[in-house]
Amino acid sequence: MSEAKKIYAAITKVMNEMNAIAKNSHNTAQNFKFRSIDSVMNELHPRMRDAQIFVVPEVIDERREERATKSGGISTYVIMKIKYTFFA
Repeated sequence: MSEAKKIYAAITKVMNEMNAIAKNSHNTAQNFKFRSIDSVMNELHPRMRDAQIFVVPEVIDERREERATKSGGISTYVIMKIKYTFFA
């Protein structure tokens, strides 16, 4: 089996095992519910481990910007373009 077919089969296995991830986290400042990265990873990690999938990130581009906040302070934003490669 080719490397591409291996990863496609492994990802399909994980997708078939996944359930919807609820929006259980709450942002009180803007008053909305969201899926936290921890919720996503807690669901995804054991399935990826069992399917023997791992991911390697590669930073393609990075830049920083300073922006004024509503209260008059300064926030620093880091904007990144990242390539993720999955292996099985």
